[in-house]
Amino acid sequence: MKRFVVFSVLAGLALMAASLPAQAATVIEQYSSPAAFKARLAGARFPVKTVNFDDIATTKTNTVSFAANRYRLKYGMIIKGEGGQYVSRGFRSPGEFVPVSKPNIYAPGPVLWSGPDWTGGNETDVTFYAGGGTILAAGFGCYFIDADWPGDGPASFTVYDALDSALDGTGTVVTANGKSAFRGLVAVDSGTNKPIPAISRVHVVNGSGWLGNDNNEGVALDSFMTGTATYRVTGKVVHSSGAPFKGVRVWLKGGFTLSVTTNALGRYTISNVPPGTYTVMPKKKGFTFRPAKRTAKVVAANLTLVKFRQK
Repeated sequence: MKRFVVFSVLAGLALMAASLPAQAATVIEQYSSPAAFKARLAGARFPVKTVNFDDIATTKTNTVSFAANRYRLKYGMIIKGEGGQYVSRGFRSPGEFVPVSKPNIYAPGPVLWSGPDWTGGNETDVTFYAGGGTILAAGFGCYFIDADWPGDGPASFTVYDALDSALDGTGTVVTANGKSAFRGLVAVDSGTNKPIPAISRVHVVNGSGWLGNDNNEGVALDSFMTGTATYRVTGKVVHSSGAPFKGVRVWLKGGFTLSVTTNALGRYTISNVPPGTYTVMPKKKGFTFRPAKRTAKVVAANLTLVKFRQK
């Protein structure tokens, strides 16, 4: 594990700068072990969420695009690739681009299978979201796959603070042919030696251009991981008989609103909830429930609520 020390300096007008307090140093720790990365964050109450892209339907020949906000509500990540966001089972080279988790791997667009374009499709920005808006993360990590020609197609990522100033980066990541390597960065307060939410954006570079174009030296990506202070609120809704109640809309409100629908077991999970006090209410036309609502206090752990029952 490498540690980088970064001093945050607030830039701006002299009058504004004079009124701001001095900023503490932030240490950026680098990890090559995903287990150690997760443990460092989870132990400090920043549970790691992982987007592995495997929920998108693909075949061995398909390259599928997805919306930048696909993982915003559940995992708290907004993923914007240069020219779009795409997943595949191999980007025409399944022997080299082997997923860390099957079946899919990720690369930004544009989809350009041939031609001289070396300029697009190798950069991705990741920002973080919870509740009603963007938040800061304490860490970010991902896998680089087939980064075996770093001179022709370098791969790395850089983390930025709330003022969009670079904190530090991984440096160029190198792997053997067809192999993968994990890199994770964690922001730590130098005084307390504890992870802190300091990362507003991550900029990922994977190779020299669109992964499927033979003119480029592409690098695939997989399993984006972030550590943010957000949690899950879960529970169950049942009929008056005690049987699971499917299809009930459960709302969480408190400065913002989130909602989910109960599944066949009557269970619901509201993900990516920041610490705070909320009201949880089940709603379905023609039905009433007891209690009509509950108070949910999310502090520093996932919260399981007592079930709601149809009256």
